Amino acid sequence: MTAANEIVSIDPARPSVEVGRFRIEVGAVGAAVQAARAAFPAWSARTPDERAEVLRAWAAVTVRHAERIATLLTRETGKTIAEARQEAALLADKVNVTLEDRVRVRIAGYQIPASATRSNTCSYRPYGVMAVIGPFNFPAHLPNGHWVPALYAGNTVVFKPSEKTPAVGALLTELMAEAGMPAGVFNTVQGRGDVAAALVAHADVDGVLFTGSWPVGRRIMEANLDRPGRMVALEMGGSNAAIVMDDADLRQAVIECVRCAFISTGQRCTCTRRIIVHQAVAERFIAAFVECARTITVAPGDADPAPFMGPLVSRDARDTTIAFQDECRARGEQVLLAARAFGTGIAADSSQREVSSEGWFATPGVLLAPRFE
Repeated sequence: MTAANEIVSIDPARPSVEVGRFRIEVGAVGAAVQAARAAFPAWSARTPDERAEVLRAWAAVTVRHAERIATLLTRETGKTIAEARQEAALLADKVNVTLEDRVRVRIAGYQIPASATRSNTCSYRPYGVMAVIGPFNFPAHLPNGHWVPALYAGNTVVFKPSEKTPAVGALLTELMAEAGMPAGVFNTVQGRGDVAAALVAHADVDGVLFTGSWPVGRRIMEANLDRPGRMVALEMGGSNAAIVMDDADLRQAVIECVRCAFISTGQRCTCTRRIIVHQAVAERFIAAFVECARTITVAPGDADPAPFMGPLVSRDARDTTIAFQDECRARGEQVLLAARAFGTGIAADSSQREVSSEGWFATPGVLLAPRFE
């Protein structure tokens, strides 16, 4: 049983396995924002070099715990261990990129001569308390991409992880303390949408940095329409198209399109969702694409041998995917390769390479839209 004031995280490849339980309190938002506000004067007064040293310590901690981070990413999101290790490595990479001279100079300030005796000075100042709202698909890398430059620039942070990946958020918070981040500079609140809504609307928040879905991003924007002084940065989903022309290397095109369509079980904003193919090569490309997609192995992310796709993050995500296929079929789209749910309570389709009988799995699906001229 799950209490109303807690989040229970489960392994999407093994739903009977609990990853962790996390207490949620909407009232904790105010305390976290207050702590960030109280820490802001001292943190913003530090020199950029001093703040950079703390971030280098953060990078070193993530490298030291990289396998622990990757293992938890696989357990909580279902992504393959290879992808999880890549994500864990990106934490330190973001620090390194942010602290390169060519990036640091952007907020270093400068002077422009105005006349023979006068000059104009441009200087940068920290903005304040930043709310960082993290997504489930890259629950370490993407919020880290927000808070590293924010912290370097002298801002303080209140982080709200996705309710689908609270354990990753808790681990990152633990490691931030290990890195020596001063108290109040980095704060975390766990919760569902009501906690996120309270955070992004809090009167003492100076900026909102969000990665996630279009509907949630739109609600954040609407909640801040009357706050022109608040920084709002929204990175939302995509509907990405690949275009295959008649002079393409079809073998390479098929490989890249399949990889980009189904990597991370399709749960990336950068995944290919639509492929527009020149009619001269359409028949050959489509046949090869479907056959290649059919060979994808679907299994737990830590399985041996390693699969290409793990489970979707939740039962709802899996069921929504299958329901979307049904909607497309009803609109007249042709199902060339049917995505099939399998796992707990659902029989696997033996025509495709499925290697698990538990979890929120789905096989790859391919639809052919009605032809347009």
